[in-house]
Amino acid sequence: MGISSLFRLGVKEGMDSETRRVIYLTNGVYLTVTLLSAIYLIAFYPFEPDQLGFNTWVPIIIFITGLASLVLATYHHHTLAKTVFMLVWILFVTVLPVVIEGTQKDSYILHPFYCILSSVMVHLLFSYHKERVVYISFLVIVWSLILFSVEFISYYRLPDNGSATLFVNGFFKWRVITFIFAAFFNITIFYVLQINHDFYTALQKRNETISEQNQQLEEQRKSLQVLTNQLEEKVAKRTEILNKQNVQLSEYSFFNAHILRAPVSRIRGLLNLLSHKLDNDEEARVRGLLKENMAELDQAISLINNKLQQAEQNE
Repeated sequence: MGISSLFRLGVKEGMDSETRRVIYLTNGVYLTVTLLSAIYLIAFYPFEPDQLGFNTWVPIIIFITGLASLVLATYHHHTLAKTVFMLVWILFVTVLPVVIEGTQKDSYILHPFYCILSSVMVHLLFSYHKERVVYISFLVIVWSLILFSVEFISYYRLPDNGSATLFVNGFFKWRVITFIFAAFFNITIFYVLQINHDFYTALQKRNETISEQNQQLEEQRKSLQVLTNQLEEKVAKRTEILNKQNVQLSEYSFFNAHILRAPVSRIRGLLNLLSHKLDNDEEARVRGLLKENMAELDQAISLINNKLQQAEQNE
């Protein structure tokens, strides 16, 4: 499985562009945090029992949570995975280390940094358009931690931690600086994600328009195909009728050229003979032949009438 496949964990066919975008960003957060936790554990984790403390367990918990969130995303439990991951991150990175271990020398720097990072992660993990309630809820939590970070750290400050005097004495200035940095990163991330959402929304609408046009073209193509098939059937029927008519004309031509012309020609010749003076035997013979040819002509006419009646019945 490649890196690109890990970013697509939990993506299903038919998902809209906004859901896909959030899943890609969410998987990216899981993978990044899990990888950084693994690197930290390999490089800095103390294996001596006397050096183990709460802070040394935090990378392990974050690493396990990142893997568990990836597993939940694989089975399409996206909201549950993101909620669990964000709660664990806020508790074990920004809250419990100070509560359990007390304020350290670098807490006034790291705690606001982790709070700002948490606010950025809320924008990346949750969709304002799809998960607005959870999105706003976590933003309220992390912004409360940002705004009251100095008071929170000062409350758990150790008595001998004199290095924090600068921050305690100038807590208002430090709060303003923290607020400016948090606002800058949050507004920037929100603006970029909003532009990205607008772009994918416009792209989806364009794809839907193209799909509708393709569907209309397909329907028109089918209608044209039906019309073409009907036209071909009509042409085929008309061609068949014309072929039958051509056959009939050929038969009529054959009758006219052979069957009718022969007896008519003979009758005309016999009548021409009768116009001359003939003896009784020859006249009787001519009249007999004339009678035979008249009967032949009558048969030919009857045959033609039968053909005409058959043609009318076929039509």
